[in-house]
Amino acid sequence: MQSSKNKIIEIVMLITLTAVFSNTFQGMSYAKNLRVAVIKSFASTPFEETLSGFKESLKKEEIEADFEIFSANGDPIKVREAVQQIKSGDFSLVFTMGSLATDNALTEITNIPIVSSMILKDDKIKKTPNATGVVLEFSIETQLKCMQQILPKGITIGTIYNSKENGKFVETAAAIAKSMGYKFYAKEINTPQDLPSALESMANSVDVLWGIPDSMVLTPETSKHILLFSLRNRIPFIGLSSAWTKAGALYSLERNYNDIGIQCAELALSLLRNQKERATNPVPPRKALYSINFKTAQQLKIEIPENIINGAIQVY
Repeated sequence: MQSSKNKIIEIVMLITLTAVFSNTFQGMSYAKNLRVAVIKSFASTPFEETLSGFKESLKKEEIEADFEIFSANGDPIKVREAVQQIKSGDFSLVFTMGSLATDNALTEITNIPIVSSMILKDDKIKKTPNATGVVLEFSIETQLKCMQQILPKGITIGTIYNSKENGKFVETAAAIAKSMGYKFYAKEINTPQDLPSALESMANSVDVLWGIPDSMVLTPETSKHILLFSLRNRIPFIGLSSAWTKAGALYSLERNYNDIGIQCAELALSLLRNQKERATNPVPPRKALYSINFKTAQQLKIEIPENIINGAIQVY
């Protein structure tokens, strides 16, 4: 009787172990011969840092990946040629970098998982079932929390936007800003010629001018006008990058591109493991760094705590 009972236990254990190992190897099968197509829209240091993080993360997971790099250098024809080669090749994953590469891949490649990076907007990715990625724009919460650290609470935040591009963003930002104790004043413009009057309307209404990515408001042509407005009216301007900070913005959030690559690798593994399911929505960068212009702070008579200055990746 005891012998029969032991035999049943052995059979149950054997079945359980077989199931466990079977599931394990099924989950890892993609990793054994992972062939990755990388399409780079441009060649630049941030692109290389992102790709480096992506490769390092896969290697850390002990995944042997064979990379084939397609460098477009801004040429749409090269991107289209790369996409056609990928469609006829035997690739496990496509990693796109930049809008030029991403837009083409999302439109043409429907049967291979796609992970995208170095893009500002996530609208097209959300509509593509086999794609996910990391967008460059920080979440509203991250941007406002950084503002809380550098500037006093309770201030009135102003921003200028065009509704076609940022109407929904501004609506969401207003609600979040209010929940964090800020007053929020947004001015809509319909043409670039509306910008001067929009700025003047803020001269006595806001305590800080928040720059958001907007192709009508923030351009090389408008940058000088906006920064002069900031200095003349002693209203700090929050820029989009270190270039804006260097030019006179009080501070800008900066990205850790290596970590964005690591994030992309993590999304890629999740996508490969769950190919029958829809890809997860794109996500913002999880690490926020910042640059700060100490000279601007002095001109605007804003006291910046020493720990904030010491924490900046770049001080001008």
